[in-house]
Amino acid sequence: MKSKFFLIALSASIILTSCNEDLFKYENGDSTISISQIHYLHASADGTTDQATTYARLGETIRLSGTGFIGVKHVYINGYDTYFNLQYLTNNSMLVTIDENTPIEQVNDEVTNKDRIILVKENSAIKASKTLQIRRAAPVVYDISNSMPQPNEWITIYGENLQNVSYVQFPGADISAVYEGGEDLISDDEEGKYVKVKVPANFDTRTAENNKHQGAIIINAETKGNGTCETPAYFNYRKGLLEDFEEGSTAFNNSKYDASECTLIDEACGNEDGTNDGHYYKMNSNSTYISDTTASRRNIYIFEKFEGFKNLPSDLDEKYSTDVALQFNVMCPQDWNSGNIDVVFDINSGNYKMTYAPWVSGKTDDYSKGFAKGTWFTVTMPFSGITEFQGKTFGQIREILASIESPVWGIYFENVDQTNVLNGVSVEFKAKMTTITPCIDNIRVVPLTVVNQYGRGNEYSY
Repeated sequence: MKSKFFLIALSASIILTSCNEDLFKYENGDSTISISQIHYLHASADGTTDQATTYARLGETIRLSGTGFIGVKHVYINGYDTYFNLQYLTNNSMLVTIDENTPIEQVNDEVTNKDRIILVKENSAIKASKTLQIRRAAPVVYDISNSMPQPNEWITIYGENLQNVSYVQFPGADISAVYEGGEDLISDDEEGKYVKVKVPANFDTRTAENNKHQGAIIINAETKGNGTCETPAYFNYRKGLLEDFEEGSTAFNNSKYDASECTLIDEACGNEDGTNDGHYYKMNSNSTYISDTTASRRNIYIFEKFEGFKNLPSDLDEKYSTDVALQFNVMCPQDWNSGNIDVVFDINSGNYKMTYAPWVSGKTDDYSKGFAKGTWFTVTMPFSGITEFQGKTFGQIREILASIESPVWGIYFENVDQTNVLNGVSVEFKAKMTTITPCIDNIRVVPLTVVNQYGRGNEYSY
């Protein structure tokens, strides 16, 4: 029994001693304090390492090195009183996590010292500060309104954290960057959801030697924004073209189409800015009323054998279906009130089908954020949208398509009821009477991968 009481007393003594040591460590320290360096913790193959930095992102953990840290009571970042853990405090080092509530734009420079970290001891006269730019999460791109536009045409790049963009660089060594401050670049500095930019006048969208004007667009916001990012390398990806209609009615190799309902056009088709890329096809050109009670609602056919797939770049074959997509440009001069564009890779059996129906709630975001009446925009359909292609490489998909008996694929317009899952519930959308005449152009296969990753890579936090 005595041994039991002795152990209890000893444990209590250890706990009290530990608490007193922590309290002493927290309340005492040098009469001076300084920050010599700020580091972020980087996870690498060799373990967690430090790397000096001049900025930090919301939610990121940084390490401060310096002298006199014992006794620090407050850490202010952009004026925000930030929590720090005493377990990671020594006299020369401490860890701090940037709170998600730390202000970025709405900071009073005089009162809260924007872009500074300040350490304060019990005596507020004893403090140290160092410049530290605070950023949101790294910028990222989700979509491009038109990835095969014309020179001098405006495009919109959609994403997150795209505030305060300094410049946009289009692919091509001879293409100058488009800088902020002029009339050709607009960034969404409030929410960072988009960047609008005008395609340079000398950007060659059709005859560029060796396809030098194709690839990724770089968005740079290092100076005042959240960093640098780039789009997938599919901008002006002409080497993936399956059909651009420039050879007129003979363009389809052993193909057929319904000439009475699908018209080859060589002029602007209601496009508000007048830009177009040579020939393109106008669907439902007779403006036929297609009723939801019509027995056969499919009235536009554009069929083509798979000859074009054989000539696609071989580097697409190793990419999985999530990273390869079918793209085509669409322009509709009317409000898209009903009707959809279907892509079917086995037209004889109706298998391997994807549908674009922007009038259906929630469907627009599936394949494009760029729909606007009277403007060309790009629809992007990842091959993973077809159940049978999920988990397969594009090389395997090509083998599947090649094995189809009498292989023919097609893009057509029809007006049928649609269903979509909204908030976990399947909702049916009834087709309406419509006379829309959507135009299509530049059908191509493109990569969806981002080649260059900017920023810190695998960031580490406690």
